[in-house]
Amino acid sequence: MGIKYHHEGISFSPAPSPLGLTGTWIAPEVFMLPIAPRECVLRNKQTGSIARATPESFGLLQYCQRFRTLADHADAVCASVPTLSGHKTWVVEQLGSFCRAGVMVNAETVVKSWHTEATRGVSDTDFHGVAIRTCERPHLLERLLESIRRTQRRHGTTFCYEVLDDSKNPSMRQRNREQCERVRAELRVRYRDLQQESPLLVELRAQFTDASREINWLLGGTETDDANTYGRPINWALLLSAGQRFVSIDDDVILDVRRSPLERGGFAISAERDRWYFYRSEDEIVRECAPLSLDPLAAHLRHLGRSLADLLRTEAAGLTNEELCQQLMVADLARLDSRSSALFTQNAVLGDSGSSLHPHALYSVDDEAFARFTQSEGAYRLHTLHRYNWRGQSSMRIATTRTLTFSTIAGIDNRALLPPTARSFRNEDLLLGEVAQFMHAHAVMLDLPWSLLHFRDPAKEWMPLATPTPFVQDVLHVLLEIVSEAAQDCRAEDPEARLQYLARVMLDWGAASDARLRQMLEEHVMDNRTRIAFELREDMERRPLAPAYWRQDIQRYLGGPNMGLSTKDLHAAVADAKVVRKTLQVYGHALEVWPALWKYCAAHRASE
Repeated sequence: MGIKYHHEGISFSPAPSPLGLTGTWIAPEVFMLPIAPRECVLRNKQTGSIARATPESFGLLQYCQRFRTLADHADAVCASVPTLSGHKTWVVEQLGSFCRAGVMVNAETVVKSWHTEATRGVSDTDFHGVAIRTCERPHLLERLLESIRRTQRRHGTTFCYEVLDDSKNPSMRQRNREQCERVRAELRVRYRDLQQESPLLVELRAQFTDASREINWLLGGTETDDANTYGRPINWALLLSAGQRFVSIDDDVILDVRRSPLERGGFAISAERDRWYFYRSEDEIVRECAPLSLDPLAAHLRHLGRSLADLLRTEAAGLTNEELCQQLMVADLARLDSRSSALFTQNAVLGDSGSSLHPHALYSVDDEAFARFTQSEGAYRLHTLHRYNWRGQSSMRIATTRTLTFSTIAGIDNRALLPPTARSFRNEDLLLGEVAQFMHAHAVMLDLPWSLLHFRDPAKEWMPLATPTPFVQDVLHVLLEIVSEAAQDCRAEDPEARLQYLARVMLDWGAASDARLRQMLEEHVMDNRTRIAFELREDMERRPLAPAYWRQDIQRYLGGPNMGLSTKDLHAAVADAKVVRKTLQVYGHALEVWPALWKYCAAHRASE
């Protein structure tokens, strides 16, 4: 059953005046049922408020997906619907009736719903320590430990550090062990050789005999494993810190805090993408970005795990309700309520941005970054080759949704159950963040606006857009898509129940026929390519005066094999279905047993 939506022949009869409806308003998700050919019932899914409407007045709500005054909403409607361009007063009156009925809500009501008297605080006693992941890079571990010593001397803060060494080469592990011994007189550092059979691993196998296969996959040794096991140290850190907060650092970071080039101060709540800035060299970054006297680890701990209400009280005290809501869209509202807290914290990065080697994001940056990106052909060629970037937010920001990256420092609130990540493949940090946000439906991330240096050695370069070699589908990106789809269908509230639901979804896909799995992989490639193509074409239309070299690169890319949708193009791009199936199966089973492992470690404070 449906109703037609049109504006021709509307009777623009008077409606009650919207006087008194000040501030900004939004139309949250609405449940609509037609009850007659020209009438429907609307129900606000969040508040339960009910109103009646005509098809035409209901259609106005689709233009009210962000916070605006009623007059601004009416301007947007009239600009989008030519037949209403001369009837702004009628549009305002219709929207006003929805406001009075509670179908539309204002910023004051929304912000009040985030507050609670029982705010969740943090304390020093719930902090486990700092986990440092390293693998085959003793020279970078040495550089990091030296920067930690300098930070500790400068600020006087002392933390416990655990070096989680996933190196497969025994000589590299020996060098890493020696680096830790060298600084132990000054730093509280513990070295863990993840290739050795640890007492905790033996204990978990003994306690959970039916889960030995999953335990070995999550945590077991990798010396004879050809695959890169980026996720294994993360899983160790999650169990060692179960029931507490911890901070993760990668070994190629330098604890040298710098002012971000676009830092504006202030506070925001949004799901906006990271902003970008471009440099010509590491030397230019050091020269132009002033050092800050700030302990980065203490800054993360100060905010990690705090409730949304608590963060607003201390960090956004001077902002109005309208200012807090000005960047929010309807999709953001479902995540924000009185239960929301900072599950993860991240800071900006200077140097290697730590994102994908495929430079798609560079072509869709904001106008300020774009001007620097394309200021000359020489600069453009340099920026599309070398990864001398800044990526982050210009102010402290509560992110309603975003990717989790371990490029520099990440704060992780592990006091409540968090999921494991996949043992192998890149983007293990993205998977952890996506599944954690799936489990904790009201969790948020907190972006800190200052930056840390991330200088890789050896340096990485961007892959050229027009490379003749097809970009092969990333296995964990397939899992990320499955998580995103599962979030639309999961109805459970409890995080553990949601994790078990996701485990069943993974195993369900793992049991799909070869044809169905192959179809899903090809559709995932098609969806990704068409989404990128649409965005790039939209950018070209939006920037008709952009330099020819920028436009020509995009046109070559759009016409190349990495954007093709033919059967041949798709077959060349999809991941190995057998590898995807195996990953779905082992990760699905790992999700099933993980809560028991996590709870056991939390109860026994896994501090062997």
